[in-house]
Amino acid sequence: MRRQEQAQTSRALLVECARSCFVEFGYEETTVAEVLRRAKMARGALYHYFPGGKQDLFAEVVSVVDAPYHAELFELLNLTSPVDRLRAGLGTFLRRCAQPEYARIVVLDADAIGRRDWRCGDEFEMIRKELRAGLRSGEFRAISVDLTAAALFGATRRAGEFVATSEAADDAAVEAVTSINALIDGIVATTIAS
Repeated sequence: MRRQEQAQTSRALLVECARSCFVEFGYEETTVAEVLRRAKMARGALYHYFPGGKQDLFAEVVSVVDAPYHAELFELLNLTSPVDRLRAGLGTFLRRCAQPEYARIVVLDADAIGRRDWRCGDEFEMIRKELRAGLRSGEFRAISVDLTAAALFGATRRAGEFVATSEAADDAAVEAVTSINALIDGIVATTIAS
């Protein structure tokens, strides 16, 4: 195996071992020693690939676990209605929150260590973009885009945390989607809603 392939394999192994540790123990309880034990690597390997140590490794794990969600969001661009894209995008997030790995790593632990910025910018911008598009198309009634985006974003994040910590996560996700859709119904233009 060539040196570059070996490096990619070693890096991927560290990420996979860290991923399983973060799911099993959470960010705070995961130790670098346990990740290295599972990967059967020396401490120097971790810092070679992730100079910031555990936090850089966690950032990579968040990206890996979050990537399928962003791929799903990209697929939603095929929907022609901004209202439909907004509902589908927020619903996709809430259903992901019912998945234990996503819930633990992306929703609970990333927020707990104060690293919301890893994903919040994109989500908030997506909401703003769809609200602006819906205003232009007449699907939304006159609203403040920034205030409405903040309200929807905040409500969706809190609903996601509720789903992620629920013992009946799938049922909680259904309830959360229903609740967020009710909020969206409140800004849909009456000619569209009927």
